[in-house]
Amino acid sequence: MPRKTIKKLRPAQPYLPDTSPFELLPLETKLQILSHLPRAVAFALAVVSRSWRDPAESVIWSKLSITFPRNQGTSVCETSPRVQNKNLENKRMERINLAFRTRPERIGWVRELRIEPDGDDINHLVDLVEKVGPNLTELRIGPLDQTTSMATDFFAAMMKNYDTIRPFPRLKQLEIGIHKKTSIESQFSDIVHLAPTLTKLTVSGTLSRARRKIDESHWPSSIPTLTRIRILDFEQGCIPLLAQIARSASELTEISIQCKDHSGSWMDDPFVASEDDLKLLRGHEGLRKLEWRGDWQSRYFFERICEDGFDKLEMLVQSEGIGCESETYIENIHVPPFPSLHTILIPCRSTKWYNRLNLPDWAKAPPPRFSISSHTISQLRQASSLLQIQFISSSSSSSSAVLSDAVAVEEWCNKRVNGVLVRSYTHKTTGEEMFHLKRLALKIVQPKIYNESSYQKGYETMKLCTGTVTGTDHDWIDHTSYRGYPIPEDILKRVYHRVKKEKGDWITPGRGLDMPEEAWEVLRRWRGKLPDDGENGTRVMTRSMRIMGES
Repeated sequence: MPRKTIKKLRPAQPYLPDTSPFELLPLETKLQILSHLPRAVAFALAVVSRSWRDPAESVIWSKLSITFPRNQGTSVCETSPRVQNKNLENKRMERINLAFRTRPERIGWVRELRIEPDGDDINHLVDLVEKVGPNLTELRIGPLDQTTSMATDFFAAMMKNYDTIRPFPRLKQLEIGIHKKTSIESQFSDIVHLAPTLTKLTVSGTLSRARRKIDESHWPSSIPTLTRIRILDFEQGCIPLLAQIARSASELTEISIQCKDHSGSWMDDPFVASEDDLKLLRGHEGLRKLEWRGDWQSRYFFERICEDGFDKLEMLVQSEGIGCESETYIENIHVPPFPSLHTILIPCRSTKWYNRLNLPDWAKAPPPRFSISSHTISQLRQASSLLQIQFISSSSSSSSAVLSDAVAVEEWCNKRVNGVLVRSYTHKTTGEEMFHLKRLALKIVQPKIYNESSYQKGYETMKLCTGTVTGTDHDWIDHTSYRGYPIPEDILKRVYHRVKKEKGDWITPGRGLDMPEEAWEVLRRWRGKLPDDGENGTRVMTRSMRIMGES
């Protein structure tokens, strides 16, 4: 009998044929496809395809995170959370080092690195940062919102090798802690040396040493590429530091401040800021957005800083201690006299916000329907470009907000954002003014919408509104003023009837708009029948008046 041929079993190659159209796609196309795929799919492609391996791994390794939970509940018999995290960190580092030894090119693919040191031995993390640093675009060393963290010691440990450490030429975003035992001037010089093209910087730590005058001889002469600075744990004496940053960073466009809670010391400490420092800060030509977050007590310092200047500022984010829906009035908001300011965002809604069913003792009563206080009109005249104020959702974390940019008016009710739209009409000859404010009032509050995770996952399933102008859970309320008196609804309709291509139910704000002479005549005839008390009108008691002791 003929001998049977025995086929030798060979391991099948895991890769697809090299001639497959899927394999022959250009590298740019592969990277675009991978950018829309989950990391698990990218990992699978790296396993089964030779030509997709490098682009897939470049996506997989682009973000590297060594962070662990900080608040773990443990029993007496369990290992402490810090020990658990340290063990997890060691295992994670072993896998990363093994992956780098297996394929050294993976080191060059890391673009974003986030680490949270937790322990005395941080040298291995310092080595990791130095290894991947030349290709990094974002480095976050935290947690910066915990004063007991090792983040403030990490940068000092890393810069011990100042003479040998290579700069990170691609680094654009840096979050770092400032060490309390090293001068702020030298640490900022180290930051500029480490990241010469830095655009966004977040710092935290013990900044109280900035109370003294900054030593310019040890401060970097220029931070040419910095556009955004964010300071956590901001204290009363940090104005010189902020002013020095503004002086050095000519391209600075955004400043974000998170005030440190001193449980009343903001009101006890004097306002410490020299005129030179305030002039540097207020006179920055490139500043477009300012964010000030803090409790009610730090507002006094904020108002002092904003008394003048900031001519080019367009957006302001400020905390106002708004506690419930009935406080979302423009009368409760400090409007700085910035000539270019067009939007004010008030982070106020949180997971606890909707529980405030009763007004606190210091809250004012809502102003009468259709009215605008003389105090508000005075502020609007000084802020001649202000178009809108939005009361937005606030994150449960002190470090960020769910909404950091203005929301389109058409989306206000759907995103459970309410606010005030501002319109003013000016007579070019006589100088007469008519103010018309529209306030979106929410009549139904949805508790889940103020939960950060629920908000980020999507509010589409929770919204109740069917439209912007009309609906069952919200109302657009008009507030008007002409020479100190609110305009009755019938007179307002007659005015807008004479304004061509315009209706009274507008949702587009504007300042200094023109109005036909016939419309002005309607206002004059109506106003001429009323007593001439000037523009004082009805005095409205605001929260700032109540707290500061004004009558």
